[in-house]
Amino acid sequence: ASIQSGFILMLARFAVRFCSTMTKTIENTVSSSKADAALHRVQDGRVGDDKGENQQKVRVKTNRYAMLLGYQGKNYFGMQIQRGTGADECPTIESHILDAMLDLGWITPELHQTPFDFFFQRASRTDKAVSAVRQMISCQMPIALDLPTHGAEFINSKLPDDIRVFGFRRVTKNFHAQKNCDGRTYSYTLPTYAFAKPTELTNSSFRIPSRL
Repeated sequence: ASIQSGFILMLARFAVRFCSTMTKTIENTVSSSKADAALHRVQDGRVGDDKGENQQKVRVKTNRYAMLLGYQGKNYFGMQIQRGTGADECPTIESHILDAMLDLGWITPELHQTPFDFFFQRASRTDKAVSAVRQMISCQMPIALDLPTHGAEFINSKLPDDIRVFGFRRVTKNFHAQKNCDGRTYSYTLPTYAFAKPTELTNSSFRIPSRL
């Protein structure tokens, strides 16, 4: 009886060891398979979570565009958007452009906060109350928007009357409105009565004589 009990005990211990060994082997195999899968994703350019593998990603085709615009600047605090200040307190040309793009659904709220992410760039900056007859903006936008055909019409419907977009043109993928600018022309205008003598009438009726 004691021999039989010892044999049964030995079989039980062997069974426990065998199951433990098989479990570790299976775990190592699964772990290795997951590691190989992750490595294949890196090699294939698919770095990400496995959960999204069965979900087909929608890729939006985009192009780089040049936006030509002009504006009367007396109601604005310059061209470039000013972070950290309220848009109502310090409105700028860019703040209105980005707001219009957001209202039209051309950009997401995230892109509205980080316009550099869609390569939004101006050719030059203008100061407070300074106007521009021609100003250029470059940006990366979806092809489906058909900006060269209807872009100016749509965005002008969302802009103030003193900011007008004249049109969009497709440009090369590396076009940068600031870096690829060939030149900038500035014109300084002041009223003629600025040249009047202190003793002369200084209002809008003043005219400079043909010969001083």
